Amino acid sequence: MTEWDIRVWLYGLSGSLAAASSILLFYGIGGSLIENLFATALGSAFTIFVVDNLLRLAEKQRTLPVRVAAYDDARGLHSSCRFLWIQMLVGVLDAAPNHDADLFAQQYCWEVCQHLNLDKPAPIIPTRSWRDHLWISSGEIRKTAADYLIRYIGTAADMVLIGIIRKLERSVFLFFCSHLNVLPQAAREIGVTRPPVMGFGVEVLVIEFLSTLQELRSHLEQMGQEFRNHPGFSPVSPATFTEDLLQFTLPKLGAGRFDPPTTQKGNSR
Repeated sequence: MTEWDIRVWLYGLSGSLAAASSILLFYGIGGSLIENLFATALGSAFTIFVVDNLLRLAEKQRTLPVRVAAYDDARGLHSSCRFLWIQMLVGVLDAAPNHDADLFAQQYCWEVCQHLNLDKPAPIIPTRSWRDHLWISSGEIRKTAADYLIRYIGTAADMVLIGIIRKLERSVFLFFCSHLNVLPQAAREIGVTRPPVMGFGVEVLVIEFLSTLQELRSHLEQMGQEFRNHPGFSPVSPATFTEDLLQFTLPKLGAGRFDPPTTQKGNSR
């Protein structure tokens, strides 16, 4: 029997006694014995309520360090995913969006999947291609999420948060990115010529990944209401561009963009 089951059982028992006593009193059955039983039931219910709330407060205070650490580690994971997505957007956008634009809009998913040139250099040092950058970054994110689960499962950490992190760790999009480096060889072996982009259909995986990321952000915002006065508290990053693009100069926008060559047919004479 869990702690929650015990609470429900005690409240149910006290409430049932109080209800039964009030019914008997209403019909004049039992006299002073029922009156005493009714008073006892109410007193027990009140005592259980007070003690239960005191225990809840003590438990929240005791587990505060673990819950704050779980929040902060999850916020760091969210920030890593968010920054990777911003890097990808910067690589394909040819104009800076408004700071209040939706960072996770679906049209951006299509733009990235169809126009991010995986063979061009990513905006990082040391230089490596987008293909290698996404391969390495996706592996790091999945490992961080897996380590998070090992660290906090079985502790006082929020189980809803644990579930969201598990969904992120099992993201099909991250799994797909971890195999980007083998796609060229696979295409050559089967005799297929494909452009250096993720391609059609992958946007569905991206949308699912970003949906989990937004779910994580929303839950962290709720958790942050409790921790906002805690020393060293940092809020979760928003779902808009805010000031993110200030770190990228305009010439860097669209630096990783791929546009299929257009075929022009001349008039024969």
